[in-house]
Amino acid sequence: MTIYNWRKYIRASTKDCEEIFREITDGSKVFIGTGAGEPAYLVDQLLPLVEKKGLHLIFGWSFREVPLLSSDYYPKPSYYFLTSKQRQSFLEGKADYIPGQPAQITESFKHDKALDVVFIQVGVPDSHGYFSLGVSVDITRAAIEGAKLVVAQINQFMPRTHGDSFLHFRDIDYFVKHSEPVVEFEPPELSLEVAESIGRHISYLIPDRATIQMGIGPAPWNAVKQSFLKKDIGVHSFVISDWLMHLINEGVVTNRFKEVNRGKVVASFAIGTRMFYEFLDDSPVVEMKTAEYVSSSKIIRQHSRFISINTPQKLDLSGQVCAGHDERGFYSDIAGMDEFASVISRFPGGNSILAFSSVDKDGVSNILPFFKDGEGIVLKRNNIDYVLTEYGSINLAGKTLTQRALGLIHIAHPDYRKELYNQVVNKIHFPVLNPVFLDYKPEIIYRHQLDNGKNITIKQALPTDLEDIRRIFHSFSQREKMLRFFSSGKNIGKYLYKSFEKENFHILVAFIKLDGNEEAVGMAEFSKSGKEAQIAFAVKNTQRRRGIGKKLLSACLKLAQKENIQTLKAQVLVQNRKMVNFFETDSNPWQKSDEGRIIQFSLDFSD
Repeated sequence: MTIYNWRKYIRASTKDCEEIFREITDGSKVFIGTGAGEPAYLVDQLLPLVEKKGLHLIFGWSFREVPLLSSDYYPKPSYYFLTSKQRQSFLEGKADYIPGQPAQITESFKHDKALDVVFIQVGVPDSHGYFSLGVSVDITRAAIEGAKLVVAQINQFMPRTHGDSFLHFRDIDYFVKHSEPVVEFEPPELSLEVAESIGRHISYLIPDRATIQMGIGPAPWNAVKQSFLKKDIGVHSFVISDWLMHLINEGVVTNRFKEVNRGKVVASFAIGTRMFYEFLDDSPVVEMKTAEYVSSSKIIRQHSRFISINTPQKLDLSGQVCAGHDERGFYSDIAGMDEFASVISRFPGGNSILAFSSVDKDGVSNILPFFKDGEGIVLKRNNIDYVLTEYGSINLAGKTLTQRALGLIHIAHPDYRKELYNQVVNKIHFPVLNPVFLDYKPEIIYRHQLDNGKNITIKQALPTDLEDIRRIFHSFSQREKMLRFFSSGKNIGKYLYKSFEKENFHILVAFIKLDGNEEAVGMAEFSKSGKEAQIAFAVKNTQRRRGIGKKLLSACLKLAQKENIQTLKAQVLVQNRKMVNFFETDSNPWQKSDEGRIIQFSLDFSD
């Protein structure tokens, strides 16, 4: 077909709304293009006819208020995802909600042929007569393929995007020309301190050359712009926004090492600011794909280091995620979160991360004791690896309910920890904790790179670390247990639990990070009495002679300074020649005192 013919087709198919709407059969299901791709002008022109023609309006996700129809009109406007713009209307019975995952929705559109009409928004055609869906491919593409009638609003401000975004002019039945600014969106701001803290935790858990998926939420979006110092990151994400523009401009996102779609950002829909839309326009780096492609387990599994980062609205102490939480019940969903997390949690090298502020915008805890009956759970307990707030991060994988609850309490906001503890203490078997421990913020004592290039992190232990500590202890022979800890360790679990009752006793744990996962490789005990402190530490047999012992000692010295210790001591059995040699060759001025079976090493800080 010649250029003249495609232009002629578009001219002939461009009509006013009144003429087009006469083609819509009474009782039709009308699907509205999603998100920032919603054709607002077309919808507004159709509204006066909705009740007269008995239409059912179906939205994917919308940034506009629910259309105002008669209170007794049925069917109500229905949504696959309820944003803050529709939630109150849903609770008042003015809108309805359709549960479904994006990939499931697209299948129903294409195979069930359930839609009569689709309203979409496109940019201006190119020199070959192809249009671009711009910011919204997701489920919209499938809706177009399954609908009987497709009406497009041509908007000169819609960015032209590549990938599955392109539509041939004959894919569209009617056109309406009306340009209006594409809806802009910015997530709520977090305080700089909270964003930087969450950003550091996220950055630590993501290895260089990883491929990331980013969900909708203020915590990760704000955090990655503050403290995300990584190299050669790839992006395969259901949604993209200004954070992507920032990371590409900073040289963090290069997509150079992706196993699939190398060199390309893959996404399904985009929302952001005008600057971001200008960045997207005709970008050869970004490919917009359908929802079923982006969330395909087959595609995701081809990435060797896939990290999913999402924001729950609320999380309970067992590790369940609720997408929409309100005293009146469930009212929302999260696009694609469970699809990504359930796939990633089942293959090596991948991690599912939940990142969120410890409190919501009203100052209410985002970590709850338990969810009520009837509230929608979008992530099961077994589909989460790491949970993090500004107060720390914990790995839930393989943890018991007790360990999960205790760990989550300690990354909750300090104002809510005691309340959370009191509400679950009679429902889950908990160790008795010193009240001071509920207020303490676990800190990173030491973070460094070893000579072999691996990163080491030493932190004050949480109850969730007890299994790692127990395994370190039992990796030693009976002789080593006696030499280093003066104990056979037969009831080490009880001893470790008891340690958390003590206000002046700390356990430090050393972790080595490899491909986003952590292995506990060493531990230290720090027992304070007045202005003195006693230390003892050990490293797994398989990790010795790599400088880990010196890093544990450095962490103990740092903690001693923080606790205003004047004298640091270590008791070593005479026959433990390796540890005696360790202190004798250390650069610090240790004083040595032979006390028979034991050699006492002392380090004086009082000067």
